[in-house]
Amino acid sequence: MVIATDEPLRILVFANFDRRRRQTFYYNVEQKLYRGLIRLGHLVLGFSDRDTARELAPLPGKRWGVGRMHKRFLETVTHFRPHVVLMGHADLTGPEVFAAIRERAPGVRIARFCVDDPQVNKAAVASFARQAALADMGFITSAGSDALAEIVERPGSISYLPATMVDPAVETGRVFEVRAADLAWDGVFLGTGRLGRAAQLDYLKSHLPEGFRFEIGGRAATGVQLRSLEFYETLAKGAMSPCLPIDDRVPSLRYYASDRIGQLLGIGSATFTHAPAQFEDLLEDGAITFQGREDLAEAMARLWRDDAERRRRAEIGWRLARERTPNWRVARYLLEALFADGYSEFYEWPTEPLA
Repeated sequence: MVIATDEPLRILVFANFDRRRRQTFYYNVEQKLYRGLIRLGHLVLGFSDRDTARELAPLPGKRWGVGRMHKRFLETVTHFRPHVVLMGHADLTGPEVFAAIRERAPGVRIARFCVDDPQVNKAAVASFARQAALADMGFITSAGSDALAEIVERPGSISYLPATMVDPAVETGRVFEVRAADLAWDGVFLGTGRLGRAAQLDYLKSHLPEGFRFEIGGRAATGVQLRSLEFYETLAKGAMSPCLPIDDRVPSLRYYASDRIGQLLGIGSATFTHAPAQFEDLLEDGAITFQGREDLAEAMARLWRDDAERRRRAEIGWRLARERTPNWRVARYLLEALFADGYSEFYEWPTEPLA
């Protein structure tokens, strides 16, 4: 089934669009998929579950409005009769809602996606696996089949969702075009310092060469998360950036990284990835791999001394991420996997169910 050229589908995206914070996280996965589906020519509505629960709650807090939110959502399903319901982090939603969706929209296909790390966010991933069993297919940003096999509740219900997804309308930078000397920093890390990341950042600060300008920002430095344009403007001030695992002493699962990897690749920053994740399979020289913090410090220093090589590898990552995992192509793959009627082209990542 060549979804992109068939009749337009009616698609309802049920996720957190974060109106409460004025959609300052417009680069999150649900937003990228939403826009990718529109670029394919489909009719797409967004239903923000958490915002609606808060708005309908008689008392402060979303938990008081969950029932009313689901009623409003099912009313939307009734009038829109979607061909596809795409669900994000729907932890407020029980099996009775899945059944009600199918009753109100006969023939609907339901997909659930997850961006959590199965080795770290175990409760969230277990919730995802339960809901993937109720959906037609679940999609997760990890291809670690063994780890997923431990939690799957219905065999054949979990497939891969590329973590390297970029939105060309959002990630517009080209850091590789700029000499490191003309940037504010040689390296930058934005993110949390939780669990094992703080130790990795401390090691980098003390072992990078003298003169290496390494900036640590966001919650890891101040406890305040950067958002919206400020987030991308800050990322683009650094020549390179590591995608740090929560604990570099524990091998990352295949093809797993936080969505930061797509943001970095998309703006043309030299992007370092944990070697066990094997991103070089997807990105070739565009993935600059490291085994642990010692190896990472050496790799960052190497590219600091050879700016032409830094720019070359950053451009490869930028180009391949845009060619292989732009949001519209990932959205098309998701629909083709969901309808299970064949693929319109070869995709560079695993396309068969992982568990």
